[in-house]
Amino acid sequence: VLRRDNARFAGVSVVRADARFALPETVPAGADRALVDAPCSGLGILGRRADARWRKMPEDPARFSPVQRAILANAAANVRRGGTLLYVTCSTHEKEDEESVAAFLEAHADWRPIPIDVDRIRVEAGSDLRQRGPYLQIVPGIGGADGFFYARLERRPA
Repeated sequence: VLRRDNARFAGVSVVRADARFALPETVPAGADRALVDAPCSGLGILGRRADARWRKMPEDPARFSPVQRAILANAAANVRRGGTLLYVTCSTHEKEDEESVAAFLEAHADWRPIPIDVDRIRVEAGSDLRQRGPYLQIVPGIGGADGFFYARLERRPA
């Protein structure tokens, strides 16, 4: 969590907005990088949050997917050509991960995936990394690791 006073010290602007919709004009266009930590079903953190199992429904990934896609599109609209965007969920479900990214890429021809090199990533002991196409998944493990999905995207230069 980036608090406003810490953000000012770091020279970062903080804007509170519903990212499913076009971002306010106070958000500058032409960002070099963006991070989308998308709201998701949280299936990747069930090992740490066992109580959450009882609140999960089979339709949760399908319910979150349209929200994730809208947030991804709105964040991407503020990234300059040649800029990058990292899309992250704490889910391990294809509908929230690969399918959401694929739908975005299909609708936005000026974006492309950039492979994430698993061999260059260091994670906690007990974590398992999987390459999922050009994307990366951290598999939840017995050792307490949470599950995450990462997609690195680049807006094609002009």
